[in-house]
Amino acid sequence: SGNIDPNANNLAKWNGVTWELFKIQFYTFQGQQYTGSYPARAVWGFDPTDVLIASNNSQVTNWNGNGQSVVTWLPVSVDKIWAANMSQVYTGGDLGQIGLFNGASWQKLESGTSLYFQDV
Repeated sequence: SGNIDPNANNLAKWNGVTWELFKIQFYTFQGQQYTGSYPARAVWGFDPTDVLIASNNSQVTNWNGNGQSVVTWLPVSVDKIWAANMSQVYTGGDLGQIGLFNGASWQKLESGTSLYFQDV
């Protein structure tokens, strides 16, 4: 339409022919109900129906190929994600922050550094 969309797409999925665009919703502030399609910061995919997507404000959601699951707040910032499986998910973020999902809950791990993680 030529108009700027204030809720921009933040996920693109290739279906073999064209790109499909989606708006993954993340919370504006912790503890509030308001959401927006804020920038996705990190993505890790096990397969096309099991993809983790993190926002730049410490949230992660799971994409099942057609929609997203409930958004989870992390106790750390997120810039990168790496996972062996859904019981061993690591994130790296600002000021040396490391997060671990053990299949049940997220926890903060001490890294011993205050450097920003560029990758995990």
